[in-house]
This record gives sequence, C-alpha cells and structure tokens, in this order.
Amino acid sequence: MTKKSGQYNFEKAIVLITNNNLDEAYALLKEIIAENPKNEIAFNLLGAMHEKSGNIEDARFMYRVALTINPAYKPAQANLHRLTQLPPVLTGLDMGYQS
Repeated sequence: MTKKSGQYNFEKAIVLITNNNLDEAYALLKEIIAENPKNEIAFNLLGAMHEKSGNIEDARFMYRVALTINPAYKPAQANLHRLTQLPPVLTGLDMGYQS
C-alpha cells in the first residue's frame, strides 16, 4: 500500500464509520491490517467502529491494541481514557487520522 492509497483508505474508513456503513468499514480496515498488522491508526478506527455500533468492550480492546503498537498514539489514548471513565463518556470520539 502506497502512502497515498493508505491515506485514501483511512479517509474512506472514516467516512464509512461516520455514515454508519460499519460492515464496509470493517472489511476495509481488515484489509489494511492484513497488509500492515502494526498499524495503530487502523486499530484505533476499528475501535471507533465498534464504539459507534455500541460494542464498548470491543472498542476498548481495539484501542488497547493500538496503544500496544504505539503507546504514544494520542487518539487511542484519548478514546480509551474516555471509555474507562465511570460512567463511560460516549461523546468526543477521536478517529485520529489527519490527511
């Protein structure tokens, strides 16, 4: 995946998640991860997708995977922090990718 195609794929995934096309977003993100299993952006976006669909535990898991890959990745830090508060804060989702 070239940088340009990777950028397009992240932008497309964000649009899909935002528009609730979660099955298509999931398929695209799995393709990205298959090409690069250490892609913290893709795992953060998977977390966002799970969070958007109401699967908070899966979202937390994906944010943790993103942070295992890159502990300094701010969007995953912010998202995980938000979801580990009691009660979880379900606003302010950070998809983290800036083109």
